[in-house]
Amino acid sequence: MKQKTIFIICLSTILISCGPSLNEDSATDILKSTFHLGDHDKIEILGISKDSNSVLIIKARINDKTLNSKIRKYNKGWQVDEIQNDLGAWLPASSIENIQQDKLKVAMLEIMTIATALADYITDNGKAPKHSGPIELLDNLDNELVPFYVDILSKIDPWGNKYLVYCGIECNEMYGLSGCAEDDMLIVSYGSDGVKEDWIYDDKRPEAGLFEGIDLTKDLVNWNGSWIRAPKINKNR
Repeated sequence: MKQKTIFIICLSTILISCGPSLNEDSATDILKSTFHLGDHDKIEILGISKDSNSVLIIKARINDKTLNSKIRKYNKGWQVDEIQNDLGAWLPASSIENIQQDKLKVAMLEIMTIATALADYITDNGKAPKHSGPIELLDNLDNELVPFYVDILSKIDPWGNKYLVYCGIECNEMYGLSGCAEDDMLIVSYGSDGVKEDWIYDDKRPEAGLFEGIDLTKDLVNWNGSWIRAPKINKNR
C-alpha cells in the first residue's frame, strides 16, 4: 500500500522530481537558452517530472507566468521540444521562438519610427532635440515629437525595457562613436536581456555590427536611420 501511494504521487504531481538526473541549475539554463531569458528574468523551478524514459517535464515560474516545458535528451544534451499552453495543449517549442522573433520585429519597427520622427524634426530645425538616455513619460522628446512628427512615441520595447535615445553630441562615445554633431541621433534597445552589450562600432567596417541569425540578447542600435547593430536582413526573402 505504501509503495502504491508513492507511485501515485510520482505520477500525479510535477512538483516531485521522479525523472533522470537533472538539477534545478541545469533546468534553469535550458529554459534561459530556449526562451532567450536574461539575468533580469526571474526563474523558479517548481518541479521536474518524468514523462518517459527520455522525456522530462519541467514546471517553472518565469517572471509572473507558470509554464510546463517538455524536454527530450538528444546526443547534444537536453532540449525543449514542446510547451504547454493555457488550455493544456502541447505546442512545438518553436512557437515561443516565433513569439520572440515577432518581438524583435516590433522593436526594430518602433525604433525606425522613432528615427523617422527625429529625422523629420532635424530636417525642420537643423538639429536634433536635446535628449540623452531612456525615453520617459512626457519628457522633452515627447514634447518635441508628439503629435506633429509621430502620433505616439514608443517608450518601452517588447521585452519591457525602455528605449534609449541620444541626440547631438550625446551620441559621442556611445558604442565607440565619435565626431557626432548636433544633427546626429542614436536609438537603442538593449534586447531581451535588458543589458547593454560591450560591442564597439568600427567606423572602418560599419557592417561588422550586423550579425547572422537571431540573437535576442544582442542590442539593437540605429544611428541616423541606419542599423549599425541588428540582424542582417536577407534580401532574398
